[in-house]
Amino acid sequence: MDYKKDRERVTAIVPAYNEADRIGGVLSVLTGYGFGEIIVVVDDGSTDDIAEVVSKYDVRYLNIGANGGKGRAMDAAVKEAKNDLIFFCDADVKNLTHDIIDEIVLPVINEKVEMFIGMRSRAIYALTWILVFISLLGGERALTKKLWLELPSWYKYKFRIEEGLNFYAKYYGKGLAYKVFPGLTQVIKEKKYGFWKGTKRRFSMVWDVVYAAMKAEMTEVPYDVGRKRALYARLVGGILSTAFGALVVYAAYVGPLRFILNAFGAELIEDPNAFFVHFLVRNTARISVGTLTLVGVLIVVLNFFTTLVRIEKLRELSHIRAVARRKVKA
Repeated sequence: MDYKKDRERVTAIVPAYNEADRIGGVLSVLTGYGFGEIIVVVDDGSTDDIAEVVSKYDVRYLNIGANGGKGRAMDAAVKEAKNDLIFFCDADVKNLTHDIIDEIVLPVINEKVEMFIGMRSRAIYALTWILVFISLLGGERALTKKLWLELPSWYKYKFRIEEGLNFYAKYYGKGLAYKVFPGLTQVIKEKKYGFWKGTKRRFSMVWDVVYAAMKAEMTEVPYDVGRKRALYARLVGGILSTAFGALVVYAAYVGPLRFILNAFGAELIEDPNAFFVHFLVRNTARISVGTLTLVGVLIVVLNFFTTLVRIEKLRELSHIRAVARRKVKA
């Protein structure tokens, strides 16, 4: 593998806002990596002397004027990029190395995934299972320019961008992957801006991420994925209904009144006038054992067979998606 040529296929982009004190270390690493196109530093309306710091490095400085947020800055830089592969890097990242960049960009270069995310080393990530339930956030990520162009402009706003890229890479691209890199870290917002201002910015970021995730999951999930989720929900409902029907049959078998007293006896002892229990007892006397048994059996049979049908539909849908993925790879 020709690593030099591979690296030359990637354009590096560094969005920055008031990062004059930190961006120098990042640019020192990036300029020595060997990207094929000149590195683009996009200034999102900084008020510090970042332009002076950036001028010391062999990079392109792009000032887009008033502060419009991370997504807007990234979009402006991508429009200037000539390569088909993009590497984004935050201006305040610490302990970035060429080896880390390789691990992030090579899976995308080799077309294994649409996007790869380099995750910061945070204490909570020691619980590796938690990454299944939280958004994958990381400023160091490689992706195809195609993914960026396909992403709706609504997501290219502030911190909606990272969740939007995650969603579209997963459902409309070749997928995404990530790795937590020990030692890779950044200066936290509370330290950069002060506690109150930094906390406000953090809550704003969290809101952007949550809002973007909710919109994507509710309105932009592919049809087959939405159908599969609906089938799973109905499958769970069918299983629960089958269990309920079996419980009705059991109640008929042991005797409705005895079943009610066994189930709610403790409540009656605690409150002899319990309305709900007395309501069940009164109405139980009006239902024959035969009727209760018939109702329970019908519930079990109907839900059992509809559950089997849904399982078969899920298998068919999974098979169709697997065939589609093989065709895409071919």
